[in-house]
Amino acid sequence: MALVNCPDCGKMNVSDTAEHCPECGYAIKKHFEREKEKAYYQKKEEEEWKKVQNELNRELEIIDELKPSPKPIKPSKFKHMFYYNGNLSLLSWALIVGIILFFLCFVSTAIFSVLLAVLIVIGIPVAAFITYLDYGIMYNCYKRDYDDWMEQQNDWDGYIKKKKAAVQEKYKDVASNIAHYGTKAVPSYPSRNNNKLKCPICGSTNVNKISTLNRTVSVATVGLASSKIGKQYECKDCKHKW
Repeated sequence: MALVNCPDCGKMNVSDTAEHCPECGYAIKKHFEREKEKAYYQKKEEEEWKKVQNELNRELEIIDELKPSPKPIKPSKFKHMFYYNGNLSLLSWALIVGIILFFLCFVSTAIFSVLLAVLIVIGIPVAAFITYLDYGIMYNCYKRDYDDWMEQQNDWDGYIKKKKAAVQEKYKDVASNIAHYGTKAVPSYPSRNNNKLKCPICGSTNVNKISTLNRTVSVATVGLASSKIGKQYECKDCKHKW
């Protein structure tokens, strides 16, 4: 617990755990709970943004260390169709299996021979089609790498600037999202009017706190008959004290 000034009316020495300000009825406790919550999420947001900045700087450092790429090698369609990455391609294996099945047709029963023939007729074209699609994917990758290599050759400095701009644009979007969604929406505290002290007799909010000096003067003047003894508030409309 700490003594603070009321954020609304400025009354001094009010407990930060008090439900309402005794002077104006402001929601003291809820105000400071909300401020603590806002500070917590602000800190989380700053930590998240620091991580983003570190990641951005790391990516920019990687770009600064880049060296021009070697010229990419155009893939051979023939080699790829039959021999790929030091191994036989799918089509090569399909042809080998097809040849084996072809010879098995001569030593098998009629029904089994028909099944083997169907496998040969269907399997080899399917394997060829799949291998061709794979070559198409590889060629597209080569084309992309070749265009990238050409851009490096024509303007290396411009290439680096373009890379950095792309990274910075990506993190600009991240920063925008953090700024927009990073802080948790904290509930607003009740409005001041809802927390004003009300007279228990007439319901009026035209209420004044009876100061210590006022109470002392009243007792000194009237004595024990003073109506302000033991009272804290006075309604200005109906004059009720409580």
